[in-house]
Amino acid sequence: MAYSSIQKVEELGTEYEAIGMQLYNPARDMLALDHLFERFARFGRKLHLTELGVPSMEAQPSPSASDGDIYCLEYMYYGLWHEMGWNERLQADWIEQFYTIAYSHPEVEAITMWSMEDPAYIPGSGLFTDKYEPKESFFRLKELEKSWGFDFGK
Repeated sequence: MAYSSIQKVEELGTEYEAIGMQLYNPARDMLALDHLFERFARFGRKLHLTELGVPSMEAQPSPSASDGDIYCLEYMYYGLWHEMGWNERLQADWIEQFYTIAYSHPEVEAITMWSMEDPAYIPGSGLFTDKYEPKESFFRLKELEKSWGFDFGK
């Protein structure tokens, strides 16, 4: 939801518990994401990062993709993060840094990866391949969780 929309909700006195955000532009700098969380924290509500997708490769949208999907997917690859093409290592770097920053903000209450395995809405954005093999991003996220005191099994 746009910042100005939340301001309007506040002005109207509407009750709400959380602010949902979709984060589908992985080309953003991590500092910009940190500032985004700080900006929305001013409302005193929990932040739910409701959709997150980061590619591990560059791919063309499927032939059945709508014009809107094609636009979104092409935008995904614009301004490549750290001036590199997307691959599994870069996806893991992004996810590790993103979760580290998000976890440092107490207002971030939930993060939802949109696709756990490939094929995915954003091609290659799963934490697992289409053969259900874990990618580097899966292992990095698991190590982060362990370092924070969470161990969800072997």
